[in-house]
Amino acid sequence: MRLANRFMRTIGKQARKPSGWLGEVMFSHMAAWGHRPLTRWAISFLDVQPTDHMLDVGCGGGMAIQLIARIAIEGFVAGVDYSEEMVQQARKRNSAAVWAGRVEIKHGNVVALPYNDESFDKVIAVETFYFWPDPVANLKEVHRILKPGGLVALAMEGSTESPDQQK
Repeated sequence: MRLANRFMRTIGKQARKPSGWLGEVMFSHMAAWGHRPLTRWAISFLDVQPTDHMLDVGCGGGMAIQLIARIAIEGFVAGVDYSEEMVQQARKRNSAAVWAGRVEIKHGNVVALPYNDESFDKVIAVETFYFWPDPVANLKEVHRILKPGGLVALAMEGSTESPDQQK
């Protein structure tokens, strides 16, 4: 196997489930900065209110949680991530809000979200949808924890420079 292929395979595994020093460096710090504009854009569509209860699916290092918690000051913001290391990073980034009981971050995934039916007003997932193992079933799971009339924002960034894109 060529070195470039091994490198790309490693990066792909880390993007799906960050771990170790590479996951910590690349997907808690660098990805948070790289995803910040897209995250802010997605949040703007959700019209976050001070009393909202929101869930970030695939919360990574917790940057979106931090941004949302600054607005939902009387509400509750939760995050779920598949990577235990990202859960720790997100808890660290949001430690004051976690300590205050306004933020909760759990290890888990979209297959079986660790929350009761109709728990959240809004759900956000930034750059994670393409990792969901069964998108239709997983969207049903998101719907389960969403209150009636709730909103979902799935944000993914594409590139016209992708080698897979047809011209």
